[in-house]
Amino acid sequence: MKKNNILFLFFLFIGINNLFAQINVSTGLNSTGGVGIQGSIDPNWQIASSPNPPGTPALVSSRHPLWQATPIAITNASWISQSGMFDNSPTGYYVFDRAFTVGVASSLDCNFRIAYDDYLIGIELVAPNGTVVSLPVVINGYHLSNAITTSIPNPMTGVWKIRATVHFYDSVAAFMLSGSVNLPQPQTSLCLAPMEDALIHEFTPTTNYGASTTIRASRHTYGAGGGSGYYSTKGLYKFDLSGIPTNAVITSAILTLKTCPACTANGLDKHYDLSGLGNGATLKQVTSTWLENTVTWNTAPATAAAAVNIPSFGNNSTAPLIASVNSLMPASGGGNVSFMLSLADNSDYYHGVIFASKENIEVSIRPQLCITYTVPPCVNGLNAAHTTMPINTG
Repeated sequence: MKKNNILFLFFLFIGINNLFAQINVSTGLNSTGGVGIQGSIDPNWQIASSPNPPGTPALVSSRHPLWQATPIAITNASWISQSGMFDNSPTGYYVFDRAFTVGVASSLDCNFRIAYDDYLIGIELVAPNGTVVSLPVVINGYHLSNAITTSIPNPMTGVWKIRATVHFYDSVAAFMLSGSVNLPQPQTSLCLAPMEDALIHEFTPTTNYGASTTIRASRHTYGAGGGSGYYSTKGLYKFDLSGIPTNAVITSAILTLKTCPACTANGLDKHYDLSGLGNGATLKQVTSTWLENTVTWNTAPATAAAAVNIPSFGNNSTAPLIASVNSLMPASGGGNVSFMLSLADNSDYYHGVIFASKENIEVSIRPQLCITYTVPPCVNGLNAAHTTMPINTG
């Protein structure tokens, strides 16, 4: 008499993230990752061995009304068997294999659950060199599998397999797996000095200050030729991203600007705020071209509207500017990126910030942009981020 096991499976599927390749390794899918039609061949899972002749395919099975009657939500997982039904399978031992390709990855992370009938002999990962990693399975109540979340650091590249061995006691039997294998990408970090930087000065709007050893964002007054008024200064920084692959995904970008207590500009060697407005600043992405040895206030490049806001430093401060500029970075490597530094509030005068430039004699205080990025692996010549099996979330 058939056992009264009630099999139920739930899987919380992690959303696709551009930092890793995610492969839906569920059973019973079609070639596009949707729900497979009953009786159709599972394009991903194979019956490696069974009482049947070699080459017998794994078929998407009917859903028993009590045992996970519909495909698993989100992953689209369904049962598979030899017959395409929940019966008519010859008794014996069945080995189900699912192959997937691993490129360069920082880890191989399993995130799936399984259901089966009649009896699970074992489930394991098989590495490209044949090494077998047994996966722990915890069943509670009515054979509900806990999440299998084994992680393998720095996995071998090549073709891996998920292998499940199930003993079919009688003709009413099948196997199901729902979930993913995630392959986080190793991250690379590098710190860049500016390829160019410059001070631009409103009071001398046609003069180039590309060789200045300090860069200021400030607001002042002037009195010359019998007149008076206000003027501002701003800074420009350009970084070469050609060393970052064009298909890389930039995950972090930190700009660091340091003060130069040994330097003076108009008698000032620290951040200052004599107006009481504060000396907070903004960083914006530059959207047009400029050159260090020719740029002036009158030829200043255009900037995007989005800004990174820097809090006020206060008067007589020597604190560095350390800011995340992720939002101002291009999505990938190649080319270059430029930023403009300016005061947040120009409604009054005698306040500003001052930092060392790339021309400063002290190397340790020169500007620096530190970037972390990942390079998605290639699978069959394609970017794995774009070959992830589609998942029905409806």
